[in-house]
Amino acid sequence: MLADNLCKEESMKRKTVVLLAVLCLVVFPLFAGGKPEASEAAKGKYKVFFSMSIVGNEWMTICKNMAEAMAKSDRFKDRVDFEVQVSGEDAQKQIQQIKAMVMSGADAIIVYPVDPTAIEQALKAASEAGVVLYMLDDDREEKYAYSNAAPFVELGTTRMEWLAKEMGYKGNLVKITGIPGTLFNTEVEDGADVVLKKYPNIKVIASANGE
Repeated sequence: MLADNLCKEESMKRKTVVLLAVLCLVVFPLFAGGKPEASEAAKGKYKVFFSMSIVGNEWMTICKNMAEAMAKSDRFKDRVDFEVQVSGEDAQKQIQQIKAMVMSGADAIIVYPVDPTAIEQALKAASEAGVVLYMLDDDREEKYAYSNAAPFVELGTTRMEWLAKEMGYKGNLVKITGIPGTLFNTEVEDGADVVLKKYPNIKVIASANGE
């Protein structure tokens, strides 16, 4: 039951993050920030991109579908041209895509980073070009972007404490991790590792990347 509640809570947090990302991109920065409201009438619509990494898991698919659905809603359909581009695990491809988005006249880009460190210069260049940036599930580039990240370390500790109790604080454990390099994966693992250090009778016998 606790595991089910955690999954539901995490799903709601992620849906909220996507909702906030689109609202912050389209409503607040573009209308109140560096781009004047008059430009909307001149251009017809704002050009907004969603730069995604892996879309092979369920929650990333949900993120993509929710963002596209919001862009097509009555509230935004006449104000936003919305496009999703996927880079997979290739940071260089994401860099090239972001550069191309800027060159094509992007007003705003939502970014789920493959590797925040690797794409930092591309984000910096986009920001300097006047593009509004929003980092999804990552707050490490707030100097160039709006951002929103949940308390992922706490999520990792809560999950592992539950699992340790279910295991009777002993036994063999196999870890299946998430998308490498992302803040979510790194911090959830860090939180889990804090708990594992408390229980030496739980042995991690293997670890694999599940993306």
